[in-house]
Amino acid sequence: MPGARLKLRRRKGAWYLTWGICYEFMRVLTHPRVLTDVAAEVPGLAGDTVRDRQTAVLMREYGNHRICTRDRDLHRFRFLEPVDPLIAEP
Repeated sequence: MPGARLKLRRRKGAWYLTWGICYEFMRVLTHPRVLTDVAAEVPGLAGDTVRDRQTAVLMREYGNHRICTRDRDLHRFRFLEPVDPLIAEP
């Protein structure tokens, strides 16, 4: 799968975000209690795991705990239930 991600990054053309994604990102990013709580639960987050923290926070806020992903870093968030879609049935 790493080759697929690299191929997407090198792809020419525009990338698009919806306003909803932008609003949610800014809401979590500017809400100190939410990010502080998760940072205390999962210390040592840096680099790519900061983005994972934002995803995890949004999922917890909306009551979603199960995520289909191959990203092993999401296992650090004990309140999530990551499921590898290539190994298990989602």
